Amino acid sequence: MNGRDTIHSWSTSGRLPVATVIVGYGHAGRDLHEQCIQKLWASRPGSLSTTVDILAVDLSSDRRNLAEKDGHRATDVLPPVNLQHPTVCHICIPPKDRAAAVRAVLDRGYRSILVEKPAALSEHEYHQLLSLEEQFGARILVVSNWPCSALTACIRAFLRSKELGDAISAVLVQTKSRIARSQKNVDEHIAEVELPHQLALALHLLGDGHVEECRIADMILPNGSRIASMGSARVVLRHSGNVHSTVFSSLAHPVRQRSISIEMSTGVTIEGWFPASADDNISSLQLRKGSELLFATSMFDDPLTRSIELAYNHFHPELGPSDESLVRAMSLPAHKKIASVIEFAMTRKSVEQIGSFEYLDSNVSNGGPHASAIL
Repeated sequence: MNGRDTIHSWSTSGRLPVATVIVGYGHAGRDLHEQCIQKLWASRPGSLSTTVDILAVDLSSDRRNLAEKDGHRATDVLPPVNLQHPTVCHICIPPKDRAAAVRAVLDRGYRSILVEKPAALSEHEYHQLLSLEEQFGARILVVSNWPCSALTACIRAFLRSKELGDAISAVLVQTKSRIARSQKNVDEHIAEVELPHQLALALHLLGDGHVEECRIADMILPNGSRIASMGSARVVLRHSGNVHSTVFSSLAHPVRQRSISIEMSTGVTIEGWFPASADDNISSLQLRKGSELLFATSMFDDPLTRSIELAYNHFHPELGPSDESLVRAMSLPAHKKIASVIEFAMTRKSVEQIGSFEYLDSNVSNGGPHASAIL
């Protein structure tokens, strides 16, 4: 690349500019990571420039995503790192190609790398990434939306204070209709989509655990055809202290929902609802005992932007404070268990699903937003 293509994304006031490269400019890179970077630095006037100039890199042969729309420069050749500026490289290509992409950017000199979830689809791939991180002296973090949520911080405070007793069980639910995209994308598995985020949250709140049950169902279309292993997933984990969590994800449901319910030893239920999509930025929290509402609140919440902000601050502390407990939740060691659960789920044979979806009352909600799972 010539001098005109020196990569930079935003400039600090009186400080070095920070360089950003997004490898993979599809849905995750263009619609999620880029938008969060725009929001993040637009919200910090006076300390950082609100002008973001992102270099999009697509290493595939399909150049349709490389059009210079939105004013961003694009290339299909990964440039060497610009050593004059702090640099962060985002890896947003499909999961099966992420380990190879990480190796490619490391070979070009990048050392601060943020990987879209899941970082790995197997323990073997996980160990490849960990080995690369150690070999090159790099810092690799994995996007972890739900652990970085403001709602999660509130729930974690209740769990740590013991004010409501000890956790007994938890149900994590994610539902949405993702049928059109699933029809277009081949060789996908539901364990690659939302499940990694939910597993990260369960492990972050309840500690390490092992799989006791795993069910995968096909996505059944109105004409009777099906998309293998893309309907729903149900994973039951046993954590320390005999705490169980049920993680449920559906990509064939008409209603969007991201929620968590935790039953406590005092009989109180912690109920939380995360933003259901990128168009939403409000989370809600309720404490209930039986049918009695004890407490309710809501809060502004943008977990993905927060996750990216924490990564940048960890990589380059001059940008702002980080949170080491959340950085640990984004680290490769924290994602080893997630990789093993994903690998296990992807080996499960799909079970028959009744119609397009089926309801099972999870007793998650006794009022307010409905939180029944589809299992």
